[in-house]
Amino acid sequence: MVRITAIVATAMWLFLAGGVAAQAMESGHETTMELLVLGADLQYQGLAAEAEEVFAGLVERDPDNVFARNQLALARARQGKFEQALEGFSQVFAVHPENSFSGVWRSVLLLALDRVGEARATLEQILTLDPDNADAMYYLGVIHWAQRDSLEAVRLFLQAQAVNGHSPHTHFRLALAFRSLGMEANARLEIHRTLALDPGHTGALNVLGWMVYTQGDWTGAQTCWQRVVDLDPSNGDARANLARILTWRGLTVVHQGDRDQGLELLQEALAVNPGDRAASYALRTMHQENISTVSSER
Repeated sequence: MVRITAIVATAMWLFLAGGVAAQAMESGHETTMELLVLGADLQYQGLAAEAEEVFAGLVERDPDNVFARNQLALARARQGKFEQALEGFSQVFAVHPENSFSGVWRSVLLLALDRVGEARATLEQILTLDPDNADAMYYLGVIHWAQRDSLEAVRLFLQAQAVNGHSPHTHFRLALAFRSLGMEANARLEIHRTLALDPGHTGALNVLGWMVYTQGDWTGAQTCWQRVVDLDPSNGDARANLARILTWRGLTVVHQGDRDQGLELLQEALAVNPGDRAASYALRTMHQENISTVSSER
């Protein structure tokens, strides 16, 4: 532990001094283990380009180092170099089909490149060798769900959940699959499980907003969508949903005679989503009515 801490501390010092990867590789005195730890630390810090440089040097030094090859491909994937990353993971998986890390990442990149058939074949191959691989089950379930095979998607998500019940993404995908089958109670249960594991899961909050809205709970829906906007201000769906419900609430209170509160809610709706046509139209109408009222009083 002391040795690893010292290596990580050295890596941090080199990074702050500048040119960490280049300095490490140029010296030629670091052991393979030291460079592996350095590269892993750079990955952890999100310094993918620097990590790529370290792992590329390691692969050149030791071409059979599976960990270094996988990490090199991962660093490239994190920089958007999908084709290069795919080639790296594919090379590892071809020689070591039992290495599920390379296989799952190969599948993810194939999906990103819209090569669904190859991704599916890879995931099925992983499950043949490793039947309890939750990641492979999950991504295979995603493929079936996207292809509208909801029953098979549910089966795979449930299997993945049984193996790794602590993944909020699995619970969320299962909720979506249940919804597509019309199993709303099951879907809501999985949404709540998702949020129990990850209270800030914006996808689950968005879906929960619609669930409670369809049950007539406008306040609950507004709370969900406001939470999403607070967490992710760029979330267009949540902004549109929140503005829509603010508009409906504003129009409702106007018809009930509370013009001032209605005006406030409509203005809030436009602040959330300037493109909300209903709120914009209602405000223009109210403004014109005010002008007409003032003119008639004169």
